[in-house]
Amino acid sequence: MRNSRMTGVCVFVGVAALSLPVPGSLPVLSARLTSAHFSAPHNQSAPRLLHAVGPCTPTITDVSAFTPGEYPNVRVQGTCFGTGGAFQATDSLDLSVTDLGPDGTLAELGGTSGWQACSRRPAEVNQVTCTVSHWTNTAITLASFSGLYGSDGWAVVQGDKVAIQVWNAQTSAGPATVLVTAAGWHQVAEVAGSDTANDDQALYSVAVSGTTVVAGDAYHASQAGRAYAFTKASAGWQQAAELVGSDTAANDDFGWSVAASGGTIVVGAPGHGSGGRAYVFAKAATGSQQAAELIGSDTAAKDTFGYSVAVSGSTIVVGAPGHGSGAGAAYVFSDGATGWQQAAKLVGPGTAAGEGFGFSVAVSGSTIVVGAPDHGSGAGAAYVFTKEATGWQRAAELVGSGTAAKDYFGLSVAVSGSTIVVGGPLHSSKAGEAYVYTDGDTGWQQAAKLVGSDTAAKDGFGVSVAVSGSTIVVGAPGHGSSAGATYVFTKAAAGWQQAAELVGSDTAAASGNVLGDGFGYSVAISGNRISSGDNVHVYVFGT
Repeated sequence: MRNSRMTGVCVFVGVAALSLPVPGSLPVLSARLTSAHFSAPHNQSAPRLLHAVGPCTPTITDVSAFTPGEYPNVRVQGTCFGTGGAFQATDSLDLSVTDLGPDGTLAELGGTSGWQACSRRPAEVNQVTCTVSHWTNTAITLASFSGLYGSDGWAVVQGDKVAIQVWNAQTSAGPATVLVTAAGWHQVAEVAGSDTANDDQALYSVAVSGTTVVAGDAYHASQAGRAYAFTKASAGWQQAAELVGSDTAANDDFGWSVAASGGTIVVGAPGHGSGGRAYVFAKAATGSQQAAELIGSDTAAKDTFGYSVAVSGSTIVVGAPGHGSGAGAAYVFSDGATGWQQAAKLVGPGTAAGEGFGFSVAVSGSTIVVGAPDHGSGAGAAYVFTKEATGWQRAAELVGSGTAAKDYFGLSVAVSGSTIVVGGPLHSSKAGEAYVYTDGDTGWQQAAKLVGSDTAAKDGFGVSVAVSGSTIVVGAPGHGSSAGATYVFTKAAAGWQQAAELVGSDTAAASGNVLGDGFGYSVAISGNRISSGDNVHVYVFGT
């Protein structure tokens, strides 16, 4: 979920000032967050592939990331790869991958056991299909992987021991074998809209559901905006649709917020008209089609309806933090026989002008969470609503332990089942924190306070948060001179523990007059998929 701007609130993260105005006047961020960073580095824990051919000893100088069934290319660089020229039709190259069991013996692999070969030789039994796109004595590139270890469900997970071999199968020398420990969360794709421009300040909002990633680009085409849907195919992550509202016009900021659940995508356009809109798209045989255009029953000018959106099954929540002189509201819509209809309007207890209730929203089943980051002189609050027989009722008001004025607790919110996560990105000299709450016999109680292992002042840890089951993701776009980082936490017996720090493969820090990429400005998670965005690209990570 991405959160950036709202009437009356100015949030400074690192070198970037994230102003939060009424869309329609939606000013450009006073300091632009650029492309993102995720931590599993490009070559860290990458497999080392070796072979032994001829009189010389092979050496490896670099190996690209290798993700069976996900990352389509493996590039190996070094010396003595057994050929002095380009790959020929008479040559053959085998790449073997197998999982080793706890006792060091070969484990079953995709329903079969033994070595799987990537080869140009025909009629290879149980071979993994690939293309050798480049092969010289110093570099080998294998592309377009598919086969048993990918399509039949075998995957390398964190901690697995993997034996990898590469050799020229026409030589008599046998291959060397190297054992590597597989990385955990690692980048599997970097995507951008097909017509996204460098000055769009795009892709601030991201969502993921299963094998679908959605990215919003509110600045596209004179701030008319766009949203892009990407799906995972055999050739990798590909753009499946470019979405735009049926009546989208300049300054609508379509794509300011996005959400996805199953075959439903919701896109916010808080600058549309004078009060804002949200658009619902449903997956059809011909692609995603607009199914509804939503507006609150009492939406008025400057409400910024659509500033935040969330969806879970047949329930959509839309935030309007500008409603009522900035007191804010959130609207609940349900899908039924007559389509998407408003089911409730939510407000905070005694919220006052400028508190920004609805700046962030989240929903999971019968639980809705709404953030009001400017509540109490900017200390912030988050409100929990549950669906009862009488409708949606307020169940709790959350405040982080130790929060103070201008912490902006509630700038981001997320919920999955009985777990709620709330970001307070300006806490402690803008280093930021995220707070975890669980539902039990005594109601919603704080269970943990999260910080990154290397979080420092101005990191903005908590600008974005997401949760799925026992995994929490927190964005810190100001980290590392605004290069940005995203942190993954998992629930263990000892509580919530950091499992990974992610950065994008090509994100950069601020340098001179060039601002940093701000990776982690938006984050989303669904199962073992994480997406994190900056203002140009979205990065997808898997395990």
